[in-house]
Amino acid sequence: MDKREILNCLSEFPYDRNEYWVITGGAMVLYDIREQTADIDLGCSERLADRLEADGCLFRRTEHGKRWFKYGRNIEIFEEWLMDGTESVHGFRVISIKGLIEMKQELGREKDKKDMELIQAFSEPITASLPNGPLGAAMLRARPLQTPLHLVRCQGGLMMNSNGHPYDAADTEGHCCSS
Repeated sequence: MDKREILNCLSEFPYDRNEYWVITGGAMVLYDIREQTADIDLGCSERLADRLEADGCLFRRTEHGKRWFKYGRNIEIFEEWLMDGTESVHGFRVISIKGLIEMKQELGREKDKKDMELIQAFSEPITASLPNGPLGAAMLRARPLQTPLHLVRCQGGLMMNSNGHPYDAADTEGHCCSS
């Protein structure tokens, strides 16, 4: 499935967007890290899982006792599977890049290791050509964002590097948070 197909499928999904989020391969496509994925994996709240069960969706239990639903041909839904947080991408909640990396590390399959390499390669280029300091920060804020991939959480508008540490002018990995 490409980005258009994923967005169409999510647009037709009849449940509250605030109760689910896109994870794994679908998230990578929405962030423009990959062009395609085999299906859409979603995390969901316990409340949505209860509703899916009440609506007759078949499920099985994971090793952690959470519900795992198959919805239609292309969607799998995992109850309360979220690491870090979510970002809004194309009007849908999508696992953060940090959470995506943590999830891929936890899964640890060969394809997840390859995905982590893609994520790393995709997240590096923006900072390589930006000047350090306030000018670079202004350029990041002015750059039309295709995705929130290159931004990291910051506190009080401070520049932060990709490890979440305060930005140092000598740090070429610095990112700026827009407010």
